[in-house]
Amino acid sequence: MHRFVPLAEKKFFNGVCRKAYPIGADYCYVCDVVAKEFEGDNKERKRNGLVPTDVAVALAMEMEAITEGPKRIFVGWKPKFVEFEIPQLTEAEKAGGADVSAESKAYRELLNGLGKPGDKVSIPSIGLMIGTLSGKQALFNYATKRKSISDRVHEISRYGKGLDTEWDWNQDGPDKDQPDPAPILKELEGKYPFELPEEWAIRNGSEERYNFFFKLGGDATAAAGEEGDSASAGADDAEEPVSDARSALMERLKGKGSN
Repeated sequence: MHRFVPLAEKKFFNGVCRKAYPIGADYCYVCDVVAKEFEGDNKERKRNGLVPTDVAVALAMEMEAITEGPKRIFVGWKPKFVEFEIPQLTEAEKAGGADVSAESKAYRELLNGLGKPGDKVSIPSIGLMIGTLSGKQALFNYATKRKSISDRVHEISRYGKGLDTEWDWNQDGPDKDQPDPAPILKELEGKYPFELPEEWAIRNGSEERYNFFFKLGGDATAAAGEEGDSASAGADDAEEPVSDARSALMERLKGKGSN
């Protein structure tokens, strides 16, 4: 994953390297174009996110402790629910679905099981966890050894913010005090609109996302740090990125820009 690649207007690009699994593309604009401007200066390349970093991606369901009696004795866990507004039908869906992908149709079918477009319903609170595979990310180290973080409930704490954010976790007590949440996960599987890590990786490493950041100049480049639509429908995949966008990025990386 490329993290915090600086763009114009104090914006940053965060996205999965398209050479990475499960993308598997031969071309990555950051690796193959931008990084080459800094051949021999590995420190500068790493500092600006030009060298892809191995990261772990996982879904985490937020849980609440269940207690009983005046002494609030812990007896188990339950999912925390949040409000979710079912998305409206897209223009393609309204037109009959000829241009709607199989994935989008499956997602809409899942949403239909919850209610009608525009309805506000309760769904489990789900977070997408992203972290480097380092000692600071203890939970991901645990996942690497155990091949899963779903075998029990973990308490996760966050310290700091921005680039200084660190996470820690604890798992006090014997296993009998940490009930296996697998039955809860199985019960909710297929019922709620969770986004799988692989789907997230494909979306954030897509050609459309790269085009949005690196092939548009002007106002689009200034807004590149925000999620938005892909590049304009008429964009030619073979054309070079707009010079303004590339120049702004190059000057920023080399310290020549005013931002």
